[in-house]
Amino acid sequence: MLIWIFHLRILEKIQTHKYRQFFSSAFIFQNKLQTACDKLQKDITMKQWLLLAMTTSCQIPFTLTRLEELMGCSRQKVKKLALTLEKKSS
Repeated sequence: MLIWIFHLRILEKIQTHKYRQFFSSAFIFQNKLQTACDKLQKDITMKQWLLLAMTTSCQIPFTLTRLEELMGCSRQKVKKLALTLEKKSS
């Protein structure tokens, strides 16, 4: 029984390590993608592009709160992105 518990703990550590590796890789990929996209498009950032893409692709207008949920950032961040885009369009 003690050996079984020991093996179970080892498996849990391995799984935790694999999850950490996966999420670390995902964050590194996201950062590299954002950097590459920001270099390609000088006028707006990737986050601003995402906001535009989301708001123009749907027939029903989104609220800032709904955009916050979809984009995974704070309502204040979405509002700031929208205000920045509004200023750029004037």
